[in-house]
Order: sequence, then structure tokens, then C-alpha cells
Amino acid sequence: MISIYDSLPNVQGTGETLQDGTNDWRGSKLKSIAISKAMTKETLLKRSQRMFDCGNYLKFASDNAGNMKLYRASFCRDRMCSACQKRRSLMVFHQVKEVCNAIKTDFPTYRYLLITLTVPNVKSDRLGEEISHMAASWRRLARRKEFGIVKGWFRALEVTYNGERDDYHPHFHVLVCVPSGYFKKNYIKQERWLELWQEATKYPHITQVDVRAIKPNPKRPDSDDISSAAAEVGKYATKPSNYVMKAPDGNYYAFTKVVEQLAFSIKGRKLVAFGGLMLDYSKKLDLVDVESDSVDLINVGEDNTEITAVMVKIFHWNIGLRNYVN
Repeated sequence: MISIYDSLPNVQGTGETLQDGTNDWRGSKLKSIAISKAMTKETLLKRSQRMFDCGNYLKFASDNAGNMKLYRASFCRDRMCSACQKRRSLMVFHQVKEVCNAIKTDFPTYRYLLITLTVPNVKSDRLGEEISHMAASWRRLARRKEFGIVKGWFRALEVTYNGERDDYHPHFHVLVCVPSGYFKKNYIKQERWLELWQEATKYPHITQVDVRAIKPNPKRPDSDDISSAAAEVGKYATKPSNYVMKAPDGNYYAFTKVVEQLAFSIKGRKLVAFGGLMLDYSKKLDLVDVESDSVDLINVGEDNTEITAVMVKIFHWNIGLRNYVN
């Protein structure tokens, strides 16, 4: 793809290390390397190699003030890759925020609820089966008459690993859009949401469903309810912190068993989805599929902003220094 920065002079070989106050490129690369090394099964070796090479170079357009914008990169787009996963999470955040803001323009009184739907933890041999069961359970829930008060929704699957119990916790983060009258005439109590989810999953032993109205984050003065909502559901699939550990020597190490189980369990699955009014607006806004194998992970959110660049700085991953160096 042709860019306005293609004609700028390239600067490299200065020895400068990459400094970016908003992105921990080094940390993400080290985690991705650790995850790639943990993929030992023959069927995962190609994915492992692509992930190992992910982000080997990063090109930034730079202006005279030192401001930089990511311009080119060698992303692998693997769902297990720490760097690509972070970029996808940013995309989810900005897409949800964009959809909610568009709905707010046309329906200013609509409100949002965040619902966390859980199932009992499962062992590795049942993880894939349980993820499929959850998807079917969500479809049953969405067909319930009471769910009709929900005008739109966004759903994201997250899977966490419990090292002490050696099991997995798949759960949905769901953002639902409701009219203001929901809180007066059609209010669904938390206890009823629990019953509805128990019936949808056919798991009467589920004990908790978290339901709360979205409010601005009090720890962030610039936060609004929509940004807060988008941040809550902008989590993507897995948390590397559950299976990637940092050793005293500064290197990261990943648990092979967990990495491989997660890699197989989420492969080919729909992890995020819009529905109802939120799906309609995502189509109106012509939003891209964040899960596509060809998705653009460079121009994400604020990274879409162009700068008055005068040069392109090229940073390569230096194996010996374990850092990005120009």
C-alpha cells in the first residue's frame, strides 16, 4: 500500500534505541518470542516461526519535533502473538467507542450495561468444547423474550489460565445498549440475568453474573462512560500475564502446555462480535473485521492521525541487545 511517507529519506544505523512512551514495543516483542518458543508441536511450527519473526522491523515517520507515527511493520497477526494481540485490543477499543458515539448521536438517551457471563472453570481437554457451548448458550440467551429490551450488543471472549488449579476460565465480556426506559419499566435484576444465563447454559450451578451500568472511570479525569465501556470490553482473547513469566535475567518464558492448548482452542473461532443496533452501526461505519488474517494492525486508533514527517526512522530487532535499534 502506497503511503505519503514513502518518498521521505530513511534514517538508520544511528544506534538509537526505540523510545515510545505509549507502546512497550520491546516488552511485547520479548513476550512474543517466548510464546513462539513454547509452540513445539509440529502442527504449530509455522505459526511459531512467523511469531518469532513478528515485528523484526518497525518503521516510524518522524517530524522535526521528534514525534513519531508507526508507518510500516512486519506483523504476524497470530492470535497468540503478544504484540499483535495488543494491536487488536486497541482496534476493538476504538471500534466499540466509535460505534457507541455514533449511536449516541442518534439516540442520546440510550445507556450501556456491562455484563460478565462466566461458566465453571474447565480442564484443558474440555476447553474447546466449552467455548463452543458458550457460543451456543449466548445464541439461546439472545433469543429470549426478555432480551428484546437490548437494542444492541458487543461480545468478547476472554480465556484466563489458573496456574494453581491448572484449569481455564472462559468468559464473555458483553456490552449491551438499552433505552433509558430500561431502568424504569423493563429493568432486569441481576438475579434474573443469572437465571437467564443458567437456563441458556443449562448450568444451574453457576452462582454469579456481574451486571453493572457503565460509568466514567474515577481514576481518569478525561474518562467518559463510552470510553470506560470500550476499555472494559477491549480485552482480546487471552492474557499473556497468565502464562508468560519474566525471569530475574529479564527474559520471558512461556508455559508450553498452556500456550499450545490456547492456540488450538481459539483457532478459527469468532472471539468478538457486534449484534443488533451495534452491528448495524458497525456496518454503517464500514469497520473492518479485527479478526481477519489480513487486518491492518498499523493504523490503529490514534495511529490513524497523520503527522508532518520529514524522515522515516527504521528500527530493527537486535537479538544481542534484546531491543529495537536504529
